[in-house]
Amino acid sequence: MYAYLKGRIERVAPCSVELDVNGVGYEVAIPLSTYSRLPGQDGTVKLFTHMHVREDVMSLFGFLTLEERELFRLLLAVSGIGPKVALSVLSHMNPEEFLNAVRGHDVDALTRVSGVGKKSAQRIILELKSRVGEDAELDSILGLKTEAPSRTEVVQALIALGCRQKEAAEAARKAEQELPVNASIEELVKGALKHI
Repeated sequence: MYAYLKGRIERVAPCSVELDVNGVGYEVAIPLSTYSRLPGQDGTVKLFTHMHVREDVMSLFGFLTLEERELFRLLLAVSGIGPKVALSVLSHMNPEEFLNAVRGHDVDALTRVSGVGKKSAQRIILELKSRVGEDAELDSILGLKTEAPSRTEVVQALIALGCRQKEAAEAARKAEQELPVNASIEELVKGALKHI
């Protein structure tokens, strides 16, 4: 619903910030990683946001980087992981540390996070490895390295259309090989669909 909020900080605490955006106050939950980098009261900040809706409450979460927001969303997709635990992970690990923990099946690194037990850590690793596929694809989702942005967008579009991650990545790779370097995202998605 909201892609980002840019405004003046009214109040800040380790787990939340109140932003004045053109006279409207927003309370935004934040991880410690964001809190430690905020400019302080009356400073201006841009937070990438995620709105979480349940039957009884709507909550707004904010992050200084797109990578942190993507990691938060990735964690929410894991069964049994809610926003509180996802924020806790971001408060204890940056996206690259998280990536290394998932890659290395490092259950101990994840269990050091408040609210994550051994079974939750194993579930996070299992579901994200199977959801995301190869390590290079996990890198791209977290914005760390390897894949060109256009392939990442093509893969995400194919997943939104119901394809599995591995199938989408392979189809996107084939479409990139067949089409010109300056092909649009739409052309790449159409080309990739021919390989599914």
